Order: sequence, then C-alpha cells, then structure tokens
Amino acid sequence: MKRATHQSNNKAVSKHISIHALVKRATASTVYHSNACCISIHALVKRATSFIVYIILCLCISIHALVKRATLCDNV
Repeated sequence: MKRATHQSNNKAVSKHISIHALVKRATASTVYHSNACCISIHALVKRATSFIVYIILCLCISIHALVKRATLCDNV
C-alpha cells in the first residue's frame, strides 16, 4: 500500500515539475510586469514545444533524404 502511494506522489511531483518547466522556459526571455502576467496555458505549451517540434521535423526530413538517397543507389 505504501508503494502505490509513493508512486502516485512521484507522478504528482513530476507533473508539477513539468508545468514548472514549461512556465520557466516560456517566460525565460520575457520581461513582464505584475499587471501583464496573463499567459495562457496554450501559449506556454506552444512556446516551450515549438523548438522540439522543429527538431523532430528536421529529423524526419533527414531520414526521408537518407532513404531517398539509399533507394536511388539501389535502382542504379
């Protein structure tokens, strides 16, 4: 019983850390005043993950180029 409670506590802590990391990353380069702190969750997630999506997209393009090049060599 203690182990299940410990695992659920770890999940709660990791979710809290993830949200904290999103907020920290999204606001790292933004100087804001106390009256301009209304940043939506969508904007936080979009800003924090946009670079990751870009990397994944570049990786997919690179894999596609490698496959295309490899199959061209096979056809020759």
